[in-house]
Amino acid sequence: MVKINHWMDEAKECGGQPRHRKSLPVPDGPLEKDNSKSSIFPRTRPLKGKSNFPDKKLFPARPLERARLPLELALSPGLLRFLDPVVLCSLPRLDDQSGASKGRAYHYGTRGQVVKVGHYIQEMEAITMAFVGFYTDIPVPQVYMVREATKDEEGLLVTDYVEGEQLNQVWDDLTATERDDIVSTVADYVLQMRRLRFPYIGALDGKGVPDPFFHERGSRACYSEEAFLEMLVALVEREVEGSDDTDEADDAVAGLRRLPRGERSFPMTHGSLNARNILVKDGRVTAVVGWNASGIYPSWWEVCKTGFFSQQEFARRLLLELEPCYEQRDVMDQVRDVVHFYDNE
Repeated sequence: MVKINHWMDEAKECGGQPRHRKSLPVPDGPLEKDNSKSSIFPRTRPLKGKSNFPDKKLFPARPLERARLPLELALSPGLLRFLDPVVLCSLPRLDDQSGASKGRAYHYGTRGQVVKVGHYIQEMEAITMAFVGFYTDIPVPQVYMVREATKDEEGLLVTDYVEGEQLNQVWDDLTATERDDIVSTVADYVLQMRRLRFPYIGALDGKGVPDPFFHERGSRACYSEEAFLEMLVALVEREVEGSDDTDEADDAVAGLRRLPRGERSFPMTHGSLNARNILVKDGRVTAVVGWNASGIYPSWWEVCKTGFFSQQEFARRLLLELEPCYEQRDVMDQVRDVVHFYDNE
């Protein structure tokens, strides 16, 4: 279990400096408390507005090692009782706070805390939320504690409670103007994440691709778009190994190998921007949740994953605000039909 301390732990491998790459500066001691924004990263100003780009020199040129959450928040003693499943199951259920990911959410006490429980919870989900919350204007619930899921035990993620309902529950009740504003707001969130670029594909710590689809099949960080596409090819081929019916798989593999593969820096990506992961109140976005699939991916990954939810009017309208990526979407639909991505209801 990770308890929250106000430290950043940057590994110093190979003398602390990777060859031909700049490393993040390492603070001498605890970072000073910042009541507005906290970060596991060196102190710098948060990203504000559409035209204010972060300083690229302060972004990691290699995966972060042994990162720890920066929050310095006191946990009430009773919070640790969540380790008891009997106590946990007696609490009010809050499915709107768990988003579209497989998991359960419960409301705890008067402090407005939410406990998310599930087999897909990873430490990097919490660290990614802290990263995105610091460097963008995206409203992300603040994290208090995370216990990573294991093969035999569900994980635990404690965050702030955010007022609001899932967008899919209230979409039909919104005015045309409110719908337009929400779609525009989420499209701007995507643009903000696009400015956070990295030289590899995977989680912030570089330990594989965080999308739950890859958890079940194994993955590794990729330092080129070509390597990522070839990893998808291997997954497709493995899925139909020993089968006599490989026509769909053959088409998917051929499509993957036709895709362009020249991208050299990759953006932060939510990976599941659908109406269940957007909380709204009074016609405004109050939070983006469901960060378990988030990480660093090719630019087209967000578009393709959003396309998996095209039965939602919100997702269809959001796609109109993003670059089309028609070729990648067609191929990824073929891949999904073969390898059966996790439930995207």
